[in-house]
Order: sequence, then structure tokens, then C-alpha cells
Amino acid sequence: MGPTNLISATEFTQYAPDVDLTLFGGASSPTVSGIISQATASIVNYCNVNGFDYQTETNETDRVAISPMGELFIDFRRRPVVPADVSNITLVKGGFQTQLVLTDTNGNFLFQIPYPGNHLNFASSYLAAAGTLILGGSTQLVTMKGADVFYKVTYTGGYSGQTGLGSGKPIPPDLKAACVLWVRDILATQFNSTGAFSFGQGSYNENLGPDGESKFIKRAKLLISQGGHRRMTIF
Repeated sequence: MGPTNLISATEFTQYAPDVDLTLFGGASSPTVSGIISQATASIVNYCNVNGFDYQTETNETDRVAISPMGELFIDFRRRPVVPADVSNITLVKGGFQTQLVLTDTNGNFLFQIPYPGNHLNFASSYLAAAGTLILGGSTQLVTMKGADVFYKVTYTGGYSGQTGLGSGKPIPPDLKAACVLWVRDILATQFNSTGAFSFGQGSYNENLGPDGESKFIKRAKLLISQGGHRRMTIF
């Protein structure tokens, strides 16, 4: 089952009132819904995430990234995430593993998830205060830098529908706008079956850049990047 569409056909007509969907069977046609699904899937793929639906990821695994300050950095594959939705973090090296303490004795979280909730930072000082032993007996995360250590994290993340029903947040406007632009690109392609870099249909004209990307895709990718929706480990 694919990801839930980031926008509805009705929302597309609101965001792009200039587009005549009657050429594709109207807003309620399966064709338009399918195009929106195609755009959503393309955005999920571009963002390098598992999806944006509010779901639980169990033992999501990747190599540990340590910042120059010695912080453990986890870039979630499903976002956004809030601290209360992180249930387990385990560090693994070969056949050895250790589970990290997530809260202190007062229930305060020992890690931070900065806005917009796409990654987690776990500081070495907090680990030492919690008495957590890391692989090899150290309490300092920086000692794992380049040591082929992996993490396993279980959490629930993502957006919950158009209105944010349930525990998830509503899909943000910038992600919806990016989906609208992606749909516009797919619709425009219908008028460019030859793959020309410059083409027109009636009063509509489009010029593609040297990389073959339309202005719609370029703007969509800019919105996605500015919103922090694309998964990019920085260390």
C-alpha cells in the first residue's frame, strides 16, 4: 500500500485554480487521484524517507553519526517526531548492544528533537549523568565516532491526515504546496510527449532547464529543502 496522498483533488483546485482538470476527466476522476498519488510517491522518494503517514517504525537501523561536539545524531526516516513518541534507542556493534536511558529520574527527556522534528540529538553529558554504559565501557559518545556502531530506534512519526486527527500533526502547507507543484509538472508533461526542452499548448508555455527539470520541480524541491523534509545525515 502506497503513502496517503499529501493533498486531495479539491485542495489541488484550491492551490492551482488556473489548471483545467476537465482535460483529465475532472477533479473527481481516478486519473487526477492517480496523478496526485504519483506526485506523493515521487516526493517520498526524493525525501529519502519511509513516508509521512503517522506510523510506528520498529528498530529502524542505520550507522551511528556523531557530531564534532560528541552528540549522537539520528535522522528519522519517518517525520516529524516528538520526544514522547520515541520508545527505544539501542546501540549495536557486532553481537553486543546496549539500550540507552531516555529519561532521568524525574521523567525529563535526556535527548532533544529540535523543530521541525526530523532528527534527534543525544548528548554525551546526558548519557554520563544517566549512568548509561556504552559499548566498551565508555560513557562518552564521541568514542564511537568511526567505530562501526549502529543504532536501532523505535518510534512513531509522521503526519496524520489532512486535519491532524489522532496523535499526528496535520500535513504542513509547504509540503502540500510542493505536492501541488509536482502535480503541475506531471500534468504539464502530458503536453510534452516528445520530451522537448521548450514546449507549449495554447496559451501555456514551459521551458525546461539544462538538467531537464521544470520550474515546478525546482520550486517544489526548494520548499522541501527549506522545510527540512528531506532526510540528509550531516555528519
